[in-house]
Amino acid sequence: MRPKMAILNLHNWAPISKANGPGDRFVLWFQGCSLKCPGCFNVQTHSTAPHILKAHDDVADMIRRMGDKIEGVTITGGEPMEQSVGLLELLEALHKSASLSVVLYSGYTYEEIRILPHGPEILNHVDILIAGRFRRYLATLKGIVGSSNQEILFLSTRYTLLDLADWSEAELIIDKKGRITVSGVQAPTLAI
Repeated sequence: MRPKMAILNLHNWAPISKANGPGDRFVLWFQGCSLKCPGCFNVQTHSTAPHILKAHDDVADMIRRMGDKIEGVTITGGEPMEQSVGLLELLEALHKSASLSVVLYSGYTYEEIRILPHGPEILNHVDILIAGRFRRYLATLKGIVGSSNQEILFLSTRYTLLDLADWSEAELIIDKKGRITVSGVQAPTLAI
């Protein structure tokens, strides 16, 4: 049985990004990851200590308010699957009221996600899954995966490999308060 109001522990979000999936996307970085892949460039997202706590409905409302400014949402981390109840509640809320696409980054493989709590239900809401642990010795210098062992899985017919051709590898996002976020799979190579 799931709680009525799942609380998400988020690291950050960006209302519009071009470096986290096809088209303009709302990006959510989940806080907390027990996988702790050596060489991960998002180590600040590993701690499971509360960072930014938001109800899944509030997060869904933030995303829905973007309207037609975005094509979809990208969920990354940390490790989103370690908050499977909240992730599922968020995806279900978005599915009921918006036709946004979903890109999910996970350090877990597709096979592992399928046996995790709520894994199959989550996968039913995902269009593109980037799956597998980051392996520093297989790190790539370009593309949408961090290391060559990671899989790109199309779980719906919404996208094909051609849709990934124009996916920016990295970007700088400057918010209204002047805070800078470096985003994208190749963000660590972006010189500031």
